[in-house]
Amino acid sequence: MAGIVRFRRYRPFLLLAVITVVVFIHFTSFKDTSAAFPVDRPKSHPGLDSSSEKKLDKKPVGEPKPKPPPVVPIPPIEKPSPKPHHTQQAAAGSGAPRPSKSPANASVSPKSSVKEFAAPTLPSVKHHDHGTGTAKPIPATESDRWIKSPQHFPVPSESIIPLPAPQSEKIPQIQASFGTESETKRMVRLERLEAVKDAFKRSWSGYKEYAWGHDELMPVSKYFKDPFGGWGATLVDSLDTLWIMGMEDEFMEAVDEVANIDFTTTPMASIPVFETVIRYLGGLIAAYDVSGAKHQILLTKAIELGDVIYGAFDTPNRMPVLHWGFRPRQTALEVRADIRSVSAELGSLTVEFTRLAQITGNNTYYDAVQRITDALEESQNESNLPGMWPMIIDASGCKVIRPSPQQRGAAFAVPLPRDGIYATSKPRDGETGGVSVVGKEKEGRVERDTTTATAKEGQAEAKAAEASATCLPQGLTNPSYQREEKFTLGGMADSLYEYLIKEYILLGGKNQYKKMYEAVVEIAKEHLFYRPYAAGDPDILLTGNVFVSPGVKPRFDGDTGHLSCFVGGMLALGARALNRDDDLKLAAKITDGCVWAYDAFPTGIMPEWFRVARCNKTTECRFDTELYHDMLVPEYLRPTELSKVEPHRHPKRVPIEAPKTVAEIAANIIRAEGLPSGFTMIGDRRYILRPEAIESVFIMYRVSANSRWQDKGWKMFQSIVNATQTEVAYSAIADVTRVRGDPQFFQLDSQESFFNAETLKYFYLLFSDPGLISLDEYVLNTEAHPLARPKKKSA
Repeated sequence: MAGIVRFRRYRPFLLLAVITVVVFIHFTSFKDTSAAFPVDRPKSHPGLDSSSEKKLDKKPVGEPKPKPPPVVPIPPIEKPSPKPHHTQQAAAGSGAPRPSKSPANASVSPKSSVKEFAAPTLPSVKHHDHGTGTAKPIPATESDRWIKSPQHFPVPSESIIPLPAPQSEKIPQIQASFGTESETKRMVRLERLEAVKDAFKRSWSGYKEYAWGHDELMPVSKYFKDPFGGWGATLVDSLDTLWIMGMEDEFMEAVDEVANIDFTTTPMASIPVFETVIRYLGGLIAAYDVSGAKHQILLTKAIELGDVIYGAFDTPNRMPVLHWGFRPRQTALEVRADIRSVSAELGSLTVEFTRLAQITGNNTYYDAVQRITDALEESQNESNLPGMWPMIIDASGCKVIRPSPQQRGAAFAVPLPRDGIYATSKPRDGETGGVSVVGKEKEGRVERDTTTATAKEGQAEAKAAEASATCLPQGLTNPSYQREEKFTLGGMADSLYEYLIKEYILLGGKNQYKKMYEAVVEIAKEHLFYRPYAAGDPDILLTGNVFVSPGVKPRFDGDTGHLSCFVGGMLALGARALNRDDDLKLAAKITDGCVWAYDAFPTGIMPEWFRVARCNKTTECRFDTELYHDMLVPEYLRPTELSKVEPHRHPKRVPIEAPKTVAEIAANIIRAEGLPSGFTMIGDRRYILRPEAIESVFIMYRVSANSRWQDKGWKMFQSIVNATQTEVAYSAIADVTRVRGDPQFFQLDSQESFFNAETLKYFYLLFSDPGLISLDEYVLNTEAHPLARPKKKSA
């Protein structure tokens, strides 16, 4: 009886518990499938800024940023007749795709067994930090295979832009003249060369055993993953490295496997165009070039892939869709380019498509990328920092015009333009009024007239379309919702600038690229390069960023990192190709800046990105520990008069003594964060096997013949091998401030294809004979694939 009483007493609580469990199960069954809006960088350490001012930003962490206004949807597309380009030349026939032996392997679920103490999974960072990653795999069927079909917005044959005639005599010698090498130096160099080759053999062997035919090896778990179409990114990315290192048997085995790749199908919903071009297309063309154009299957596959990707340019303004779905049901739709295009992805397709056009004689490939360059040139001085482009660009070609309140009662809709679809320039004065449009004829005007029968009949239709918008053609511009533009030579912009000088060289001296490149360098000198404020007063430079809003003074920040380290090599190439001798000194200082950052950390490797205190001047800078501590400690962490008052304490309750001075607080920050001298924040502690630092070291060696660059490179190589080697290959690491043996040292089970394609290749070429892949004979794309420069035709 007592039990029944107790049950009744607690019955309401039991009922409430049951209801709570049911509601919890119900709502947790709904999973959020929306993708997070991509951000540029992780949040930084509170209050640490790299400006030269003594006091830093006082705002505490967590202050919410204002949300951007909603993006206006782009109206549906109406097809106009394209304007012919100023150059008249018939297009060569497009290379037909050729069937391959079998479709590529689809993505496979990871193994169910997981090792104990696996490394923590950190956010994935792709090669150039562009875009939002690859799409999720979906099952592919025969109907999903790409087929060549008429384009929605074709370029007339008479409007195809032809390759310019090369003028190689305009480009002086780029590589230095190397003298005779002593026997002692030769033996050291060859010993280092063999060590690099051994590292590549280890990496290749691990890939071959555990990930053959797949995109990437997982070097800790000995498995694979397929983030780049599942076509074998590491296989194709490694082809020219195999040839360069003299591994011809392995090269031929890989070429045989390339024949089995089917680029017309993928399990991915869309492919990242930029990554596909630099890794696959660049890899195939380079392997064809370096092996003496003897392996036709490599060119066949390059044409097949080039034709698939060419469909991404089928937009009204011929700017490419950067995440491209090429299944027939996807290509049947008319689309515009992205309103949020990453500038590096948009501007880094030129050298691969240009070289494909040079080999095949098909100007269609060159036309596709030259139109991007023309649009970039036109917009170069229209940004908030004239001379450079913002990190994010609206490439849609559509300026959205909403009807005004006076026009919403209009009887007649204004049609989209019937010509001018390829125009990238802004409408000229007098060509637009209200919502009338650019074109040969203004086929209708919006007039407020509600008295006629026709007007009344049209009011219902006009009301239905009231919220819709009209497109006016526009060039590349800042997205309308983006109030502040970021300008940088780092991630998401990097290779756009790199390709200006490389395309200039590949084309044999096209002045358009020279002018665009030189304008960029002058702006970067004025706004982006800075000297770090660190112990020892190193005479080096790093590259930062500026944020610009209309009518506001540019705001500098010193965030930099591995992706910015290509700048030294770029400046060195430009210095030699364009006779800009002063730029070579800049190139050396920026490359030395990256070497300094490597040396600053316990592993001997620099992190993904970080912030360094900035000197007031680039010429004279004396380090002062007190001033550095002042830069490091934000205002809200500084001791106050109140904190110095001693409260009454119980004699047995003695708390940990809090730091009372700025120096003590700074010492705690430095110890907790593992900050080397001059550093104020480490934003991303990983090293993911990146090549940009050794790329610039290699180029500096080839243009100067100074062996000190070889010594610096050798130290970098030893550090990388020591920290990243696994049982079967090499792995990215989680934290460059943690060495082997440290409980917090972790390897991330990731080896991106660029480790074989770039990092190990640059190390090998640093110690090879300088005639191997000479910079006077090849242009290396942003994935280090050597593309042959056309030879001068004898008279």
